[in-house]
Order: sequence, then structure tokens, then C-alpha cells
Amino acid sequence: MFCYRCAIKHLSSASRVWVELHQGYSDDVDHITAILGDLSWAADHLYEKQPDLALAIRSERSNLLDEFISRPAEPPRRRPEFEQHIRVILSFLQDELSEKKRRHVSPLR
Repeated sequence: MFCYRCAIKHLSSASRVWVELHQGYSDDVDHITAILGDLSWAADHLYEKQPDLALAIRSERSNLLDEFISRPAEPPRRRPEFEQHIRVILSFLQDELSEKKRRHVSPLR
């Protein structure tokens, strides 16, 4: 179930929900489950080829859950590193594209 593009999609969705949690939805179960679920999916899509990054995202998800439990109806304080993770994944996608282009270029004869 590996997919860089899907991981970016889930991190982007989680980032948007983060903003909404701070705009008055901090006690909304749909928002809480959305951010936790998207972080979980992002990690799942990365685990096969980028286990360290996947584990970092899972750790952030676990920390968020702890905050939701310990501080009910309050927005979480520790923001996951959405943008940094997306930058790293974009660089993996760019490397992957460059590699594909190198493989498809035929040598001059």
C-alpha cells in the first residue's frame, strides 16, 4: 500500500483539519478522527519505503491523541510537521521521477 502521492494527500488533509480544530472545532469528534485517521493513512503509505518518516508521523499522531485525551475540548498545542514531511516526500517524488527519466533515456550510438 505504498504511495508518496497518497501520503501527501493525507498530510494535506490533516493540515487543513488542524486549522479547523483551532477555529472552534476542537471538541468535534469528526475533526478529531479526521486528523488522526489522515495521519495514520499517511504513515501507512510511507512505511514500506520510508519507515523512519512513517514512524515520525505515527509518533505525532500518538502525541495528538494524548492531547485530545488529556485536554478535552481544547485544540492541540503540538503541531505535527506537516509542511516538512510534505517537502521530504516531494523530494522523494522528484528523485523517483529523475530516476525514471534516466532509465528511459537511450544511450547515443
